[in-house]
Amino acid sequence: MGSWNRPLSLAVALLLASTAAQCAPEGATLQVGARVQRHATIRMAQPLTFTISDADIARGFVEVESPVQLSVQSNVDEGYTLSFACRCEEVRRARVRGLSSELSVGQAPVLAARPAAGRGVWRDSVQLRVRFDLAPQARPGEHAWPLGISMMSE
Repeated sequence: MGSWNRPLSLAVALLLASTAAQCAPEGATLQVGARVQRHATIRMAQPLTFTISDADIARGFVEVESPVQLSVQSNVDEGYTLSFACRCEEVRRARVRGLSSELSVGQAPVLAARPAAGRGVWRDSVQLRVRFDLAPQARPGEHAWPLGISMMSE
């Protein structure tokens, strides 16, 4: 439920409680409850492509200059989990820094749990630095971004 709905829901619940209290016989009990829907959203800013140069092939890796930016908004007390996978013939694995420890990501998904950044509605922002270790068959040129990132709410 969006944050603008909470005040409206509370107002409706109070109105109903007030109306019911006026109509109820003396000594009657009225219970009112509300349930807030769990939600989580992620926004990502990451390149669509990356470039491999002859120097990168000689070195064996590409250090991506721009960080991958993640912004999560949620109300889930248990936090969330990020899932990473790297799929590209040119890349053997991705090394991802910016979480509690460096992740080595190949084709099999790698999970990283993140705690909630507070109670109620909270936000978490992460900047990830990425280095692609090149595969032996890597070719110079521009290639599709190989690192997939998704989010699972607990």
